[in-house]
Amino acid sequence: AHYRSLVRLASLLVDDVGVCEEIVQDAFVSVWRRGPALQHRDRLPAYLRSAVLNGARSHLRRRLVARRHLQVA
Repeated sequence: AHYRSLVRLASLLVDDVGVCEEIVQDAFVSVWRRGPALQHRDRLPAYLRSAVLNGARSHLRRRLVARRHLQVA
């Protein structure tokens, strides 16, 4: 139910739709792995949004480091 809105959220930071979809999928896998450890099921959408934003930021940091490395080399 939240997949499309999460992809749109990721696309605000990342310009590649394929990467946005991967970021969202990783967020869902993260939630699934926690399983019963998640105590407040009503907070899942907020957790997913945070995970997507963190994943997009991480992607941008890795991309920036890679570009800087290519400029130095």
